[in-house]
Amino acid sequence: MANVIPEKRVHAEIPWSLIAYAGISDETSPPTVAIFLRDMRLNIAYAKAGDRHWKLLDDKAWSTFPSSISRSDGQQLRYVNYLSVVTLRGRIYLVTYQGNILKLSIRPRPQLIPIVKDQTKHSMWHGRVLCPNVVSYLVPPNDDDHRMLMVRYYGDLTHLTDHEQRCIKRRKKNDLIKLPSKNPCRYNWRILQVFEVDIVRKKLVRVDGIADDRAVFVGDVACVSLSIDRFPSILGNTVYLGMNSCCAVGFGLCHLKDRTVEPRLEHVLESGRKAPLLVDISLFHLGRIVPFARPCTLEEYLVCSVGFKNGIKD
Repeated sequence: MANVIPEKRVHAEIPWSLIAYAGISDETSPPTVAIFLRDMRLNIAYAKAGDRHWKLLDDKAWSTFPSSISRSDGQQLRYVNYLSVVTLRGRIYLVTYQGNILKLSIRPRPQLIPIVKDQTKHSMWHGRVLCPNVVSYLVPPNDDDHRMLMVRYYGDLTHLTDHEQRCIKRRKKNDLIKLPSKNPCRYNWRILQVFEVDIVRKKLVRVDGIADDRAVFVGDVACVSLSIDRFPSILGNTVYLGMNSCCAVGFGLCHLKDRTVEPRLEHVLESGRKAPLLVDISLFHLGRIVPFARPCTLEEYLVCSVGFKNGIKD
């Protein structure tokens, strides 16, 4: 049985600060609304018009995917850690940090169904904490009917062997991003990959870039795809990283044509203090975060909006 939450108590049981995403599924009539919760433990609540209660996905719904791994002492941990959600043609899709894409199927019973299984083991132990060295973002199509994209970022090259690292650095075309380090003779290497998501064939299609007339903004709160024909101030074939997102410490945007990067756009707390890095989206006591430049550009607005839940809203 799924846990139920009385509708009149939903705001008490599910604080607004924990709601990361919402999606709408047309599998039922009327459609079902799913609320994706992000806190110390991830969960999904769902209901449709006329229901008296919200329900939470039960353990069986999560178990349709290889959803647990073991610590060294045998303790089981839930493995489906999602970062972004997209509603596409009446279906709800989510991506895990590692790049696995799942569909939230409502009928005959709510469950997570694997669509693309990819990069399932790229996590590392730091002490007793499991940390992914990779984050993935699911980007919805824009109005020009481009396909759904997945952007995947590796914070280092530790998932590759020494031989694989040497080989990829020798290639003329690769996914590497070269960042300066404290040692002037060495670099910090990152990987930024872009894929088209083929839902029908259930696979990721590697692409060197996105259309010259398209840019994407990816963050821990939202992902947006825009046409530069409608917004000419935005740079085409570019990935903008949301402020305070998991991968925006070293740089702020990447030009996919030549893999060059630019620094993060500057944002501050509304009080004027410098905005912190990598702050959890549920922390609101810090105050609202706004672009340093006011009035701000569209890029500055979107980088703030997709990267931090308490970001600019005006």
